[in-house]
Amino acid sequence: MKLSRKILCVVVPTVATVMLISTAVNFKIILNRQQSSTESTQLLLSKKTTEQVSGSLNNLADELSWIAQRPEVQSMQWEAMSDYLAHKGATNADKFSMLMVITAQGDYYVAGKGLIQGRNLSDRHYFRQVMYQGASSAMTSPDLSKSTGEMKYTVAVPIHSPEGGIVGCLAANVSLSALSLMVTKDSVAGGGFIWALDENATVIGSADPSLLLSCNLDSLAPSCEGVGTIASAVKQGKEECGYIDLPGGSYFATCCPIADTPGWSLLMAVSDSEMLSVAKATLWQSVSMLAVMLFVVTVLVVLLLRRWLSKPLEKLSNAITSVADGNLDVRFDDVLNSRRRDEISSMVSSVELMCDRLSYIVSDIKAGSDILAASSRQVSELSQDLSSGASHQVDNISSLTASTSRMASDIHQNSANTLKADNSFGLSFQKFSDLADSLQPLFAINNDIARQTSLVNDIARQINILSLNAAVEAARAGAKGKGFAVVAKEVQKLAGLSREAAEKIGMLTADGISLNSAARQVFNEAMPSMEQTRKLISEITNASSAQTVSSEQISASLIDLDSFLRNNADNAKALAANSEQLDEQAKKLYDAVAFFNTKKA
Repeated sequence: MKLSRKILCVVVPTVATVMLISTAVNFKIILNRQQSSTESTQLLLSKKTTEQVSGSLNNLADELSWIAQRPEVQSMQWEAMSDYLAHKGATNADKFSMLMVITAQGDYYVAGKGLIQGRNLSDRHYFRQVMYQGASSAMTSPDLSKSTGEMKYTVAVPIHSPEGGIVGCLAANVSLSALSLMVTKDSVAGGGFIWALDENATVIGSADPSLLLSCNLDSLAPSCEGVGTIASAVKQGKEECGYIDLPGGSYFATCCPIADTPGWSLLMAVSDSEMLSVAKATLWQSVSMLAVMLFVVTVLVVLLLRRWLSKPLEKLSNAITSVADGNLDVRFDDVLNSRRRDEISSMVSSVELMCDRLSYIVSDIKAGSDILAASSRQVSELSQDLSSGASHQVDNISSLTASTSRMASDIHQNSANTLKADNSFGLSFQKFSDLADSLQPLFAINNDIARQTSLVNDIARQINILSLNAAVEAARAGAKGKGFAVVAKEVQKLAGLSREAAEKIGMLTADGISLNSAARQVFNEAMPSMEQTRKLISEITNASSAQTVSSEQISASLIDLDSFLRNNADNAKALAANSEQLDEQAKKLYDAVAFFNTKKA
């Protein structure tokens, strides 16, 4: 389906829908206005008709007043008025069903019949109104005549004497059929009706005689919506309007009180169909106008779419088809009028700009594909050289890695031996230190022995001195001291032996002290050298450990470098393969863009 038809399928139903909605809204507005206008008109018409009925009723009273002013009647002599009353009764038979002259005492004369014996009308309300209350006229509510069976109401006027006093009254019975003729003189169109209602909302005037005095609105109210409101207004003597439902249909009813009556009202009703007739006519006119407008709009839309949419889009479609066939050197000057400024012209400009940019892009792609092909060949050559160099480096690194591994193993072995030597020397140094420390108490003991030996030597000398003294004393004693002299001699010998032993011990102790001092001096001299040696061995051990760690790091780095170089070699080979594929893709790209025919620079 063409775009114009699709647009028509959317526009026409949319316009039709909008028009239908507008018509429906207008119809509703017109209906409301027409209904309001008809209601107002009906109310005015009801008031006018009520005034006319009131005027007709007043005309009857005026007619009676004119008859009452005749001298024949003012004389109140039956012989003088009988012929006149008979004549007036005959000529006004359509108005009055019976004419009566009532005397001040209540006796009455009937036109064409004479004096009525045995009856008195002085108790009648209308009689009292005109005779005693000064009313210019009086009217009774409708009732059924007991003598004739006629449905009627009575109108009465006073009879004045030539001197001006009231001498009686002139009364006339008016049949309800005559009242109905006055009420229904102006018919209501469209099945409507007019009713005259008394003060009790009973029908007293209607085109349907069967309703007279038999139809009451109160009896209809329970089954007929709206009737109760009208009945209430009638009883209150007020105007009222509204919609009511009756057995014959629905109506718009207006109720107006009739002036100069005993509470009578006039009810006019118009059927709903009559109320809506003008609105329906307006609706048909609107629908007809809608159909014509829809046809005109459709024709205009078709013509405009063909001129402003279908043809330009067809030309644009041909141009785009040419672009799809590879021809980017397309002219768009013939597609649209240069003065046109709308969405179609913007779209054509955009397509033309797209073709220009595509042409430039394709030209750049062609040039770029050539450069890309040359660059890919250079990359392929360089990647091959890089792959060869990377392979050579991998071999060198592999040899270096093996040598470094052996060196690391030797360094690790030296470090282990150095650590053992350090431990052994440390143990020897500890024992040597302990030995030096043990000589110190030995030197103290030797010194103590020397002191004790010196003390023994002193004691031996003192004993010797004592033994000499004892010998001298024994010699002095003679024979008595001879035994003591022997003891003193022995003690002297023992003292001599003790002195000799003490001297020998002193000599040995002196030699021990001398040797001990020499040994301590040797230890004191050897200790710094051994401490320095221990430190050097410890530093050698630490250096060997650091060399071991460094050699292991170097080995790990060489292993990583070997792996990196192997990856580089693999990547170089892959790059060489990719560059060859890139060269092939560049050729394919050039062949692909060669499909397009670009614009000449």
